[in-house]
Amino acid sequence: MDKHIINGVLSFSKPKFLKIKNNEKESNDIFRRFVSAAERCYIFLILILVAVLFLMLIIACLMS
Repeated sequence: MDKHIINGVLSFSKPKFLKIKNNEKESNDIFRRFVSAAERCYIFLILILVAVLFLMLIIACLMS
């Protein structure tokens, strides 16, 4: 499972035109689905972190 996560992170950081050539279409489709799901998770987590930091900043300003 860790290898799949690392591969997803690596393919997320790579440009889109660098694609892994794979003869097995089924595993390639599963890999693409995993990457798109991983990208959605990363975007969602980043948005949550930004929202929490923004709320903490507002609370800090109100408290002072």
